[in-house]
Amino acid sequence: LAPFDEGLVVTADGRGDFESASIWDFDRRRRPALTRRLSVPSNDSLGYFYGRITGLLGFRPHRHEGKVTGLAAHGDPAVAIDLMRDMIEYEDGTLRARNGPWFRPFFAPYSPELVDRISSLRREDVAAAAQAHLEDMVARLVADHLPEGREVDVALAGGVFANVRVNQVVKELPGVRRVFVQPHMSDGGLCLGAAAGATHARGVGVRPMRTARLGPASPPVAPGAGFRVRALPDDQLVDAVVDLLADSKVVGTVRGRMEFGPRALCSRSILYRTTDPTVNDWLNERLHRTEFMPFAPVTTRELAPRCFHDLDPDDPTLPFMTATLRCTDEFSAACPSVRHIDGTARPQVVGHDDDPFIHALVTAWHARTGEMALINTSFNMHEEPIIHTAERGLDALRAGTIDALLLDDRVVERADG
Repeated sequence: LAPFDEGLVVTADGRGDFESASIWDFDRRRRPALTRRLSVPSNDSLGYFYGRITGLLGFRPHRHEGKVTGLAAHGDPAVAIDLMRDMIEYEDGTLRARNGPWFRPFFAPYSPELVDRISSLRREDVAAAAQAHLEDMVARLVADHLPEGREVDVALAGGVFANVRVNQVVKELPGVRRVFVQPHMSDGGLCLGAAAGATHARGVGVRPMRTARLGPASPPVAPGAGFRVRALPDDQLVDAVVDLLADSKVVGTVRGRMEFGPRALCSRSILYRTTDPTVNDWLNERLHRTEFMPFAPVTTRELAPRCFHDLDPDDPTLPFMTATLRCTDEFSAACPSVRHIDGTARPQVVGHDDDPFIHALVTAWHARTGEMALINTSFNMHEEPIIHTAERGLDALRAGTIDALLLDDRVVERADG
């Protein structure tokens, strides 16, 4: 599903088929298209390393690793880096876990020695060390398999590559041209991979993945009593949503088919303006979330070069929000609520052909306000899945979680609002 015909494929996760990571040569014109270079046993697992840190910091392994990534920006990696190296290291061309009191290839349990050592450190420093060590190990793993003297494309899959900072590090390696991260990078993507693999095996060309809107559409619903509904053509719909956002309203979206994968990409998203530096506190509180990473921005292909350094317009991560980029000073000043403390952001970049409505909305928003993006966060409450149906969107509007709902071609507000 990558937009290139040959390159390097890297997988890393907890475990599966007795492996925790692998590297392959890829050439879609061959049968088979994949030739294995390296297999890392399930014992030597980056996924379990990061998941164990997640649990030791009081979060939920296999679910809250993103909180560790956000928390890492607030710590000093040097304080706890030796502990990370005592757990797992990259050496002799592969990953090697230090099984014993510091590491076991499971999320839990933990030895008393490890708990004592972790509890003597600040959570922020532990998170920073875990993130830095993960980035270093992945960078060395990939770099050792890059050819000398030429650039190659790299495809990434597996739960470790839900870590957007790691993906940025891979993108910035000398010798890497483009990086494609499977948008449903963890186990949920297996069904899509199986379909693509079967299609390829039949000798049918597999097209690159251009959209994540592969999920179901919501059944039609009439909002009913208690709501004010405006059905509008696209140009008036854009203006109506811009008016709401300019009035500092929180707008939820239920538009067409929902996204496949963990990233909300404006089909089931919550949108807000990017100028309020307090939004991460009050909107997360409204959603009952505990997050350390700022919200993500959605911007357009035309505006993106002003937002991010060294932008490659053909970067395959841009439509899917799968990697961080370094923010420009102009973007940081104009959109402070989506800039991470380390000067990066995790953007979705939309072209007209990708999503004509959202492209028109962000363009109109920029023309009205000068802001180069909108906040795009997933439409869900804490620990709940991203919503599917319009009915759930109306429930959120009724409860005051959002102030308005963009329901396909309708703007819905509470009648008493």
